Formats: sequence, structure tokens, C-alpha cells
Amino acid sequence: MLYGKRLFPYPVLNSDRSLSQFRHSFFSGYFEKDSDEECLILSNVHYDLTNGTIESLIDEGKAECVLYIECSGSRYRRIFKLGKENETIRIPLAILNGQIQVCFYIFALADIKPYSPDDIDEIYGEFRDFDVEKYDVLAIDECYRFRIAFDVDDDNIASSIFDVVGNPDILDDSLDIQVGDRKIEINLSTETYNKYNGFKGSADYKWLPFATMLVPALSHAFELVKSEPGNTAIEDLERNYRWFMSVEARFEKVFARKLTYEEFREKPSYVLAQSLLDYPLSKAIRCSYELIRNGGSEDDE
Repeated sequence: MLYGKRLFPYPVLNSDRSLSQFRHSFFSGYFEKDSDEECLILSNVHYDLTNGTIESLIDEGKAECVLYIECSGSRYRRIFKLGKENETIRIPLAILNGQIQVCFYIFALADIKPYSPDDIDEIYGEFRDFDVEKYDVLAIDECYRFRIAFDVDDDNIASSIFDVVGNPDILDDSLDIQVGDRKIEINLSTETYNKYNGFKGSADYKWLPFATMLVPALSHAFELVKSEPGNTAIEDLERNYRWFMSVEARFEKVFARKLTYEEFREKPSYVLAQSLLDYPLSKAIRCSYELIRNGGSEDDE
């Protein structure tokens, strides 16, 4: 829905003065950003408008102001209608990841012919009667961008990238991997899943599923997305696979630099997966050895 620098056959009021076709009129949206453990919170959401014609259209029900939120990383898009009172909007963090664009728009709710707004730019000369159709935009504020990102560490990387599930259709000891746009799903037989579920919270065996399931699954996912012809830049991976944002966050935490598309393409998938998951095979072998030898557990540093 973003309009950017698009031109219109009628005057549009824009918060960016270089794009506005009004002399002195003003339009801008406002909000305060916060979050809790579950939601992104936009509070005190409201707009300021100083154009008599557009204000009258809103009062008459012929136009309305909306808040538009878009997150390309998770493909989340939603419109919230705004009234005269301040609003509070809560959006679950689970459906957001990456850059968030927050925009305010005023749209026509009916055909307006003629549309004769006051205070339009001098470039229109004496011409004052324009045609506006239903849902045409009358005012734009696209100035707000920020990022929502996972902070991935050893304890939550599994939940932010993977889903491990029991699948009754798997009748042997095989592992099935499905690479989705939100998560990488690891399917186990019901028997194997029940056994995994019985020890997955144990610190003693923390690294075993990382080594036996997560590294192969992540390596497979990397190979799959590398082979997709439409993936030619990091932005493509962010847009097509929400879990890849967690991979980027983890990479930056481990290596203190951002992951580039060239490095992702060139580095062997199995090597990259091991490094992001903190080389779990060696840790799993060491922990198992200590448990067998001492009958106890080892606290990993």
C-alpha cells in the first residue's frame, strides 16, 4: 500500500512537505511505541489535520483516517480505523519480525465529484474541481519505520526457528523436515517424539537434540533456500522465511557482524548451522561421556 513519491491526478496532502500539494495545510500521525513479553504496543495513537475541506469530509462520513501497519518480514499487514479519540493498538510479537512500517492515511469513502479542497498549491492555477473516487487517498504520512528482531541465544534458538512435532504417519525411526515460511518443522514418529519430549527440558541432555535434529534440519533448510531461484538477496530470504531473521540475529551475536548474502551462499550449510547452534555435537559427546563416566551432569560454560 505504500505510496512513496507516486503522483496523483488531484491534490494530495502529505506530511513530507516536498511531496505535499497544499500550501499551508498539515497532516501527521502520532503514536508512542512500547512492548511487553507478548505484544508490540502503540499507544496514544492519533492524528493532526489542518485542512477544512478534508476535516469536513471526515465529519460527514465521506472520508476516514486509518493507521496501516506492514511487516514485510512476516507478511503482516493490517488497517486500523481511527476516530477522534486516542487509540491503543496491541499486536502479538509472534507475528512480527524485521522492519515495521507504520503509516497514517486519509481515504475517501465515496466518490467526491467535484473535489475542491482549500489551500491547494499554486501550480493548479485557477483549476479547483477534481474527481476523487471511493478509496482514493487524500492525505499521507509514511514517516515511521523501526525494527522488531529476535535476540537469539542458546536457550531460545530452538523455539524461534524450529517446531518439533510427533507425526503418527511416520512409522519408522526416520526424520522428516518441512521448511515453512514461519518455522522449520521437524517431524518424528509418535514414539520417538514422546521420548524426546520426556528429556528435552533436561540440562544434562540439552545438546543431544541440537546435534541430532537441529543441525541437520537447519543445514537442509539452508540448502533448500539457496536453491530457490527467487532468492537472490538477504531481503528475499527475510521476506520469504520469517525464521531467517532469527538466523541473522544469531549470526550477528556470534560473529559481531551482519550476515551478507554472499557469505551465506558461499559458506557450507553444515558449517554455518554448527556455528550458529554453538557446535552441539562436541558438547553432546562431552556431556554424554561425563554422564556415563560419573553418573552425573556437566555444567557447560
